[in-house]
Amino acid sequence: MCKKNITSILIVAFFWLTFSETLFALQNDNSISAQLKKARSDYYEGQFEQAQETVMKLLKSGTLNSEQQFEALIILAEIRRAVNDEPGARKIIRRILEIKPDYNPTIEQEPPPFVLLVQEERRALKKNEKAFYQNKKFWLISGAATAGLFGIILLKNGNGGGQDNILPAPPDWPKE
Repeated sequence: MCKKNITSILIVAFFWLTFSETLFALQNDNSISAQLKKARSDYYEGQFEQAQETVMKLLKSGTLNSEQQFEALIILAEIRRAVNDEPGARKIIRRILEIKPDYNPTIEQEPPPFVLLVQEERRALKKNEKAFYQNKKFWLISGAATAGLFGIILLKNGNGGGQDNILPAPPDWPKE
C-alpha cells in the first residue's frame, strides 16, 4: 500500500514538473505579448514615454523570442520617429533590417511616415553597399596590396633574396 502511494506521488510530481514548465513558458509569452500590445496602445494614444519605457524594459529583460524582439524594435522605432528623433529611428530601423532584410511595411500596417522612413533607410543601405565596391580608393588599395603580396612571394622564392636552400643537398650515391 505504501509503495503504491509513493509511486503515484512520484508520477504526479513528474507530470506536474513536466507540464508546469510549459505552462509557465506559455504564461510568460502571453505576458510579453500583452505588454507589447499595451506599449503599442500607449503609442497610439500618444503616451510615448510610457510606451518606450515598457518596450525598453522588455528588450533589456532578454526574455523575448526573435518575433517579439522584432515587434518591440518596430514599436520603438515608431516612437522615436513620433518624438522627432529621426536619427534614433533610423538607427533602430537599420537594426530591424539586419534582423529581417525583407521587412517591407505597408501603409495598412504602419503609419505612412514610418513606412517612408523604412524605404529611405533600405535605399541608403543598398547605396552604401554598392558604393563600397564602386569606391576607387577600395580598388586601388586592394590592387596595391595584391601586387605587394605577389612581389614578396616572388622575391622570397626567386633569386631576389631569402634562403638559398633550406635542406642540404643529398649525399652522393655509393658507386659499386
